[in-house]
Amino acid sequence: MPYVTSLERIGQRRREVRFALQLLTRRFCSLPSEIQTHIEELTIEQLNSLSVVILHFETIADLEA
Repeated sequence: MPYVTSLERIGQRRREVRFALQLLTRRFCSLPSEIQTHIEELTIEQLNSLSVVILHFETIADLEA
């Protein structure tokens, strides 16, 4: 397993947050600020899981479930 610095982890997390927000914005056109804030607080693992299931969401309520 390659060595990953804390700066690389921070960069990876920022990219994951940006990717999830882009997907959700494309899907629902706009996001409430509280949802954006919640997504920005997720771990990398949670962001990865979210990115996989976003395409199955039909409404913003699905995101809150």
